[in-house]
Amino acid sequence: MLKRITFILLSLALFMNSCQNGLDSESTTIVLTPTQQTSLPSETVASPTSTRESEPEPTGTNRPGATGIVPQCFISSSEASPFAFMPDSARIVIKEQSGVRIFNVETMEEERFLQTPPLPGPIALSPDGGTLAWALEDYTIQLVRSMDGELIHTLEGHFWPVTKLRFSSSGDNLFSASMDTWVRVWDLNGELVDSFEPTGANNSPNEIQGIGISPDEKMLGSVPFDGPARVWNLADKQEIVNLGGTGGDVTSDFAFSADGQFVAADQAGRLSVWRTSDWKKIGPEVLSMAFAFSPDGRFLAYHDSVDSNVYLHSLAETEEIRDLEGAQTFIYDLFFSPDGTLLASGGAGIQIWQVETGQLLYVGKDTCP
Repeated sequence: MLKRITFILLSLALFMNSCQNGLDSESTTIVLTPTQQTSLPSETVASPTSTRESEPEPTGTNRPGATGIVPQCFISSSEASPFAFMPDSARIVIKEQSGVRIFNVETMEEERFLQTPPLPGPIALSPDGGTLAWALEDYTIQLVRSMDGELIHTLEGHFWPVTKLRFSSSGDNLFSASMDTWVRVWDLNGELVDSFEPTGANNSPNEIQGIGISPDEKMLGSVPFDGPARVWNLADKQEIVNLGGTGGDVTSDFAFSADGQFVAADQAGRLSVWRTSDWKKIGPEVLSMAFAFSPDGRFLAYHDSVDSNVYLHSLAETEEIRDLEGAQTFIYDLFFSPDGTLLASGGAGIQIWQVETGQLLYVGKDTCP
């Protein structure tokens, strides 16, 4: 535990120093920002310099489609954590201190509030929007009906805090990762259907900070507290590829793109992307604690911790990197609406953008004008 506290404190100190001063001049890491004219390797997904010599950066009022409309504001606690959209892409689900709120951004009205026990751990919504999963202080996980908050099942098996919850793309299974070094797989009847102990440094069991499930549910990506990110075959639990890195922290995560062609991993605030066809790293590393793949496979969205902007990075070399209006200093989560038209952030308040124009449409704050 002392090692964990020391690691987190050092990580925060290094991160804050990087935000103030950028990367050390002797570092080989390249920060991906629109202001740098850096040539990327030939296998890079997008070429951020391809259009910038002749075209102005599409920010503010010169961004295509931006109208300068003032975003609509709704009251939301600064401690609120948005984490998903409902399947209709109109309602956003927000974790708050005393419960879970479902807020309709089209009507700007709260539709439902579900009282909950204290929720110190992660929370997830099933793809069909019908089931919430959340982790409790006693290391159990509850499956709850999102319509009325009725308890469906309590899942028991972890013996240290749960760090991540992920539903499979089919919605048939829930994956839970824990500081106890285990990833467990549950069905929606509350039954444990599989268990797996991904390894970290020295191929030894290690606390799991981030997990991602491939769209075909055959692979699992893991970020340990200490050790490299890896991808595993879920059928035989054998390593498919070691992606490198030295471990993660509470903000770390792993994700597959919806088409399975790319994976991304944030390891202690450093984001990298790989192509799954050959597991080659594409593009430079970025200082970031929040990222998300779009449902249509067009974009990787990420928050740059150095310049505090949110960017959309094309995954098909068809569009330049675009930044979004009104980004903020601290963002720890990004997620798209199921139809891909909206992108939401959690951090120092809530922001929701229109993806096509980059315009900020909605903000959730402690107080509104």
